[in-house]
Amino acid sequence: MFGDIFNAQFVASSIRVAIPLALAGLGGVFSERSGVINIGLEGMILTGAFTAVAVTNFAGNPWVGVLGAILVGIFLGLIHAVTCITFKANQIVSGVAINLFASGITIFFCWLLFGETQIMVKSSLPIWGLPLPNIGEG
Repeated sequence: MFGDIFNAQFVASSIRVAIPLALAGLGGVFSERSGVINIGLEGMILTGAFTAVAVTNFAGNPWVGVLGAILVGIFLGLIHAVTCITFKANQIVSGVAINLFASGITIFFCWLLFGETQIMVKSSLPIWGLPLPNIGEG
């Protein structure tokens, strides 16, 4: 039974899906080392992902979408840092506010730009197979 569920394809897809969360965790470690608790990482991921989709849709270039996502992530991180360090706001409250803001603003702009409250995206980027023994293809 477990052999059917936990096969190489399952492990490979689990690693692929876990990469964004691992990168957010790495960002949280850097934030924690600088002295700011960043609870708003999930909101930054959500806003960056939406920005990447929207900018790629209108610009036609996925790298411009990635650049837009990076800029939005920098902007939200700057807002969190300024509210916590300059204005001495509670870091947890600021992070939760970023999460709530991201949840609302992405749905609003999705409705405003696309006329729907959710986006179904068909991946146009190729998926690379890694020749790793017992994990990847090959």
